[in-house]
Amino acid sequence: MSTAALIDPKTGPFFLNCSYCMWNTLDIGIKFEKGTGIRNQLSELAIARGELPKQIQAHRPSEELLRKSSLSQQVVTASDQPDAAQPSQEGPVQPLPDAAIRFHALKQFYKDQIAESSSMEPGFSTSALDMAFSSPSSVQRIMNLYMNKENSIKKAQQKLTVMREAQTSSEGLALSQPHATSAVLPDYNETTTQLQRDYQNPSFIGRPDALTVTDLRPMPTIMRSKRSKRCATCKHILTRPEVKVSSARYRIKLIALAYIPFVTIKPLPVSGGLPPPGPDGSDIVLSAGKPIQFIMTLRNPLFENVNVSLGSPSVTPGKHGHRVTILCPQFQIGKNSDAWDDALNNPPNRGMVNPVGGEQIAGKLYDQGRNWASVVLEIIPASIVRMQDEQLDEDEDVIEIPIRVRLEWQITDEETGIERRRRDKRLDEEDADDGKRELSYWMVVGIGRVSC
Repeated sequence: MSTAALIDPKTGPFFLNCSYCMWNTLDIGIKFEKGTGIRNQLSELAIARGELPKQIQAHRPSEELLRKSSLSQQVVTASDQPDAAQPSQEGPVQPLPDAAIRFHALKQFYKDQIAESSSMEPGFSTSALDMAFSSPSSVQRIMNLYMNKENSIKKAQQKLTVMREAQTSSEGLALSQPHATSAVLPDYNETTTQLQRDYQNPSFIGRPDALTVTDLRPMPTIMRSKRSKRCATCKHILTRPEVKVSSARYRIKLIALAYIPFVTIKPLPVSGGLPPPGPDGSDIVLSAGKPIQFIMTLRNPLFENVNVSLGSPSVTPGKHGHRVTILCPQFQIGKNSDAWDDALNNPPNRGMVNPVGGEQIAGKLYDQGRNWASVVLEIIPASIVRMQDEQLDEDEDVIEIPIRVRLEWQITDEETGIERRRRDKRLDEEDADDGKRELSYWMVVGIGRVSC
């Protein structure tokens, strides 16, 4: 809901308005003096209406009663207080106390009962109620309870101290009022639904026991912390906690292109060959019927070695079939690691292009590096014949090659020999995940245009 001004946008008064259902807080008689701090203003309105007390605390008994044990006091029964056990049918119906108020009252009542019952025990002081169990004094006290046999025998012979239950509303007792709902029966259309009452939790903010729609209160958005999310397969961080949260939605910062090899293609650098494409990105013009070789480079972004299989039809589909040959359709690309591995592991002359050029060897890579490999594609463009005044269709002279890519890799963990043998044993006993992954997809590579 958004905050809107009733008269003046600077001075107010203000109200909450829902742009979806056109409901506003004026329907239930709620106005705000300021456009900010809505949560505090709602609490002040609830206190003014008597829905919440000014301070959530239980009423302590008098000092004279505190000096006496609860066993010495006269037990109050239901017959001694007929007003509480049997509420009168006359007069207004008193609403039940709020759950938060009852909880704090019961907590204080039981704390006083424990303090009274444990005041006569030397091994357990009242200060231990507010002390953490991990503190050294608490640990020492617990050890004395089990190590000192004399105290254990004495305590076993003593009579157990019985604590009484809450008997008044100030101690947290709440008696049911079966006639409260039958006093005034509202219209069925004005009653609340179960979903509306569930949204009113927690009770110290909303009213989960609201009977009519007018008893409902606007609920603030509960603050939630954003934690880091990692991919279950690659352990990559998908989202990170932000210092200033701008949106509650998770934004996936990875795309599919970051997990498949990045492909680049360029003409083979030979004497008398095609010039490299210019900086303006203009298409390369190929001569029909003349074999031309290109270098296709695949770069591996994964942190595992990948086996690559390439497949392409010998003649491209379409109106004009161009012949395509991949000289090395199967090869392996190294994993993506530190860039210094190239200088440490590779020889100085590795990865250099043959300056002579010419025909390449079938079945072998043209070039290879740390996490990339280059293969040679041989293309023979088809002839396109047209009349002088005839116009070609759109992109009819464009050469596009469909290539089927199949990737295989295995996820490896840095584990010791004992852990590896245990994992292999589990794989033999049951059908578990062996870490092998496979990915297949089609891609279309644009080469250039055919001169016609």
